[in-house]
Amino acid sequence: MAFLAHRYLGNGFRSLYDASTILILAFAGYLPRIGMAPEWALASRPLVLVFMGTAFLVTVLFHADVDAQRGAYATGVLVLITSAAFAVTLHVWHKGALRYALS
Repeated sequence: MAFLAHRYLGNGFRSLYDASTILILAFAGYLPRIGMAPEWALASRPLVLVFMGTAFLVTVLFHADVDAQRGAYATGVLVLITSAAFAVTLHVWHKGALRYALS
């Protein structure tokens, strides 16, 4: 992706892509491990602040209503749990352990 962004898109997008990659790596904790991050990034609090700020910004910009999204959230959680259970069932079945578990 970085190669394509640098090759075919403009300078503005390239700079934005590079900056976002550096910020993601910094906040994910990869840069401090190899000594390439400022002191403030060594704390775990900046990542939490970025997530909270993003959530607040999205809520304000899109006039999000938590009560209106309750059903969508519950459906998403149920789909996640169902797909995880299905994946585990397929894995166990593929390993041949399902017939032993059922007998």
